[in-house]
Amino acid sequence: MWYSILVAASRNYMVALGRVLLRWTYLYAVVIWTGCGFGQQQVVINEILASNSTVNTDEQGQYDDWIELYNPGQGPVDLAGFYLTDDPDNLTKWQFPLDRPDLTTIPGGGHLCVWADNAQGVAELHACFRLDSSGEVVILVGPDCKSILDQVTYPPLMPDVSFGRIPDGGPGWVIISTPSPGGPNDDIFDGIVEPLQFSHERGFYTEPFYLELTCPSPDAVILYTLDGRHPLDQTGRTLLGQVYKAPI
Repeated sequence: MWYSILVAASRNYMVALGRVLLRWTYLYAVVIWTGCGFGQQQVVINEILASNSTVNTDEQGQYDDWIELYNPGQGPVDLAGFYLTDDPDNLTKWQFPLDRPDLTTIPGGGHLCVWADNAQGVAELHACFRLDSSGEVVILVGPDCKSILDQVTYPPLMPDVSFGRIPDGGPGWVIISTPSPGGPNDDIFDGIVEPLQFSHERGFYTEPFYLELTCPSPDAVILYTLDGRHPLDQTGRTLLGQVYKAPI
């Protein structure tokens, strides 16, 4: 059994932060387990949705976060007895059921989603922990309770925006604008930009002035409103505000 470290730079996603469309590049490392001590083909963490507002619901009709696993092999793999965790100090935080092959078996080239909602389920898998939208680690652990088969640290994620491999099972991770639970990953965001800068601090003023808005990132588009509304809808995809072109 041995491990390799893949370090890659990748453009990630375009979202709304404050009142700016953003672009940036993340540098990240992914640890991939390249041995197989359990007679199983390699299964990998393939996609993570840490803030689910409108994407899909569980069997109870709730928009919960989820972790998607992918089997790149040709034959089925049963994950009974394996573990998922978001805590490196507790590798056995949640175990796949031992007696539900109908829920824990991934066909060759197939996907398996686990809800991360700290709830009980009957028709689907529900892990005993929730995901942090500000970013954290997710780890897949073997049935020996100690072998890390795959792990990924995902960045802060906007609602209904996921972090996934492109292509499925590949080494590269990107921000995905349209999450694809149970299907191939595509529809990539470009990235995020530097924070917006204001010519005046917020507060109360007795004299009128012009407010200038700037952003250090090239080609950034600044949106604003004058009635207190957010310049984008809750999904971050529909423009509601005006495009900034001159001091206000």
